[in-house]
Amino acid sequence: MENVRIAILIADANQARSEMADAPASAPILRSVEELAARPDCRGVLVDTLSREAAERAVRTMRVHPRLSTMPVFLRTTFDAPEVAAVDGAPASWGILARKAVDILDLLATLPPAEALDQDDALLRFLFSRPGTVIAPFQCYHCEKLYRYPLLEAFAQTQDDTFIWAGSLLGRGVLEPGRLVSRVRLCPSCGSAHLNYIDRCPNCKGIDIRQTFFLHCFTCGNVAPQEEYHREGALQCPKCASALRHIGADYDRALENYQCRSCRHICTEPEVVAMCLDCDIAAAPEDLEKLNIAELTLSEKGRLAVRSGNLQSIYAVLDQLNYVNPDYFARTLDWMLGLGLRYKETVFSLLQLRMDNLPEIVVALGRARAALLMETFAERLRRLIRTTDVSTRTAENAFLLLLPHTEGAKAEILRDRIRKLAEDVELPDKKPFQVSLRLYAFPRDYLKGETADLVFSRLATPDRERG
Repeated sequence: MENVRIAILIADANQARSEMADAPASAPILRSVEELAARPDCRGVLVDTLSREAAERAVRTMRVHPRLSTMPVFLRTTFDAPEVAAVDGAPASWGILARKAVDILDLLATLPPAEALDQDDALLRFLFSRPGTVIAPFQCYHCEKLYRYPLLEAFAQTQDDTFIWAGSLLGRGVLEPGRLVSRVRLCPSCGSAHLNYIDRCPNCKGIDIRQTFFLHCFTCGNVAPQEEYHREGALQCPKCASALRHIGADYDRALENYQCRSCRHICTEPEVVAMCLDCDIAAAPEDLEKLNIAELTLSEKGRLAVRSGNLQSIYAVLDQLNYVNPDYFARTLDWMLGLGLRYKETVFSLLQLRMDNLPEIVVALGRARAALLMETFAERLRRLIRTTDVSTRTAENAFLLLLPHTEGAKAEILRDRIRKLAEDVELPDKKPFQVSLRLYAFPRDYLKGETADLVFSRLATPDRERG
């Protein structure tokens, strides 16, 4: 690819053009991203500004633009800031800049043509055309999860959680984790990593506890703080008045080291809880969610998906919820039906979730925003599903969940919670996120001779909705 036209974008309105020694005089001088978008002959751009904020605004605007998202973008000045991560460097000369642009454009030319790219397409094409690019996490105390991915933020077409987007791409296998940078714990209620770990009394849950030494009187068995045994320079049991002269013979130190000043309860170790600073919920450390913070790169599956133009559908995010293929799911259900007929104490439930108006939402919002909506919904749904539950899809928009050891009444509680999740999804113009939820409980709904295929047919029939 020869004679590629590269524009110079003056990103700061108050700045005159700075000179690059070998820049061609024919390079178009532009003053806005809108001008660049209107110039299909320009295949790359040099952002000419000394302001990091101006560079950040220009790069962000280009990376979310449907036509400019994968364009080679260079900076006149190097900024040591993650906010301008989605650029192709700051070459020392125009010749180096042009060669880099040609390399990127040559790789983009091998991909199927696309007029307008959503955020998935744009990000994966960007990574494909810049081999070796790493999506690096950066520490950010003010961020909900204490880390952020600036490169993902540059391509995100909404301001929603980019960790949900990253999780979706990882779950679909188009991205893969690289070097593990850190691991954070998250509040199980709101997902925040802003946690304060507090010692508290296991009896009254108060936090006014102190560490002290306790003595154990062998004569009467009394256990009390050491200061209560002091009597005129000697040790004497406050309960039985025995003189404590020899440790190991008259007394010893008790295992308990903590006492609550509120209820006087003594204990070996206090109870540790994590208090969320965002939602004020207390959780045990073992109940906190773990989030690995790793560098991300384009996987081989992602390269194949980009080259074939075959990115998975929006519904594919549901395949990350303890998913098994439909044939295995059906065999498991047949086995559970047979088990239930032999052992009368067996109970289980099936819950079908069908999204009825997602195609209309895609038309209204665009594929990228609709995909993020589904990713957010799937993430919230994941928190309701146990590790022993399994799922599958019997149709593109039909999701089945098998709930072992769950009777109908308990399954109805889960159904109502999922319905509430759908009602909480916010759409423009107050349009509803329409979902159909149908329940099958064994043995309550079992019909003699029924198989997995017949159960699937019952759930797929609209007039057989239960509950």
